[in-house]
Amino acid sequence: MIKDSALIVTGVAESQTVARDLDPDLDFTITQFNVHSTIKGTPAPTIMVRQTGAVAQSAPTELLTEGEEYLLYLTPSNLPGELASQYYVTGLSAGIYQKKDPSAANRTSQSDLDSDVIYTRADPDTADHLPMNINDEGNSQEA
Repeated sequence: MIKDSALIVTGVAESQTVARDLDPDLDFTITQFNVHSTIKGTPAPTIMVRQTGAVAQSAPTELLTEGEEYLLYLTPSNLPGELASQYYVTGLSAGIYQKKDPSAANRTSQSDLDSDVIYTRADPDTADHLPMNINDEGNSQEA
């Protein structure tokens, strides 16, 4: 998935809008994503992530949730005009990893709380061979 992604970033999903700008019968959820760190590529501090569907239209894949932290694998939309600056999630939902809250019970200091951030696949599929957990550098955290 790394090779197929122009950007790999961590950050927070902020505001969302629903657009019907490509097909009058199909909703797209556009999420403003504030980038905290970059693993691959050179993104703007804030990027727009386009996903097919919306909550009201039963999205075919996992949608980003406002206020949640993610590690995302992203592909340029290659859409015309100003939509060209938007990104799709690589592999529909395969490229969405949601931050897993660390267990404070096993941490002994503030530096422990700030390290070892783990992201878990938001929409796992048993048919693929992608890791369930990765760290904030994009490395697999499988046992």
